Amino acid sequence: MSISDFTPSATPPLTPETAAPIRPAQQPQLLGTRSCARLSVDTDRRAAERCSAFARTVLGPFLGDHPDPGPLVDNVVAVITELVDVASRTTRRSTIVCVVEFDGSHFMVSVEEIHGRLPHPQDEPGLYLVHRVADEVGQHLGDHGGTVIWASVPV
Repeated sequence: MSISDFTPSATPPLTPETAAPIRPAQQPQLLGTRSCARLSVDTDRRAAERCSAFARTVLGPFLGDHPDPGPLVDNVVAVITELVDVASRTTRRSTIVCVVEFDGSHFMVSVEEIHGRLPHPQDEPGLYLVHRVADEVGQHLGDHGGTVIWASVPV
């Protein structure tokens, strides 16, 4: 379940002037990736639910003996839920791919591929949560002509 109908009032809105353009150079660089998981799902109304359940099974082992993984796992799952929700409604493909990478200090979540640009939070209010939890959110051109959306969540 996404929170696309919730808009926090304390978060300033993004405008077309402040949004970053799509450029291949914006592709995130994860040096020293320790763990990576990838899931391909059909683009139906349960895509976010399936990706979130998948993420819960892999995030704990990625964190190992982290002292309190619960809130961090919840944050990463919330980011995945919102990004997959956006992708499943805006893609022209029959499947989307969710990738979760962990380098020891950040979780990098990417979802392939949406049609067009990453929407603004005013249009997709669930993205307010993504921008609040992640230290970076971006997009880059994908391999199949669409846009890959990604977020980096610090540990």
